[in-house]
Amino acid sequence: MACRDLGKAEEAAKFIRTTVEGVEGAGTVEVVSLNLGSFASVRQCAQELLQKEKKIHLLVNNAGILHGCHAYQNQNVVAFCPSVCTVHGISSE
Repeated sequence: MACRDLGKAEEAAKFIRTTVEGVEGAGTVEVVSLNLGSFASVRQCAQELLQKEKKIHLLVNNAGILHGCHAYQNQNVVAFCPSVCTVHGISSE
């Protein structure tokens, strides 16, 4: 599991490990740090994975964001979604 918050990732990994305990062929769950908003973090995560693993068996993208410089109106409430960028100035949308 590659995650920004290692504490939350370890909790989730512990739950998964407990859930599949005793299941033949379930494999292992590893946790590594990754912030997709930082090229340095992506490189560090990739190097760590290359050192530890021969291949990745499962990839699950479980989070996403949708931002933009736009407004929407629902039941007379107007909401503005601010634009958010990575540390490199790239839109995270």
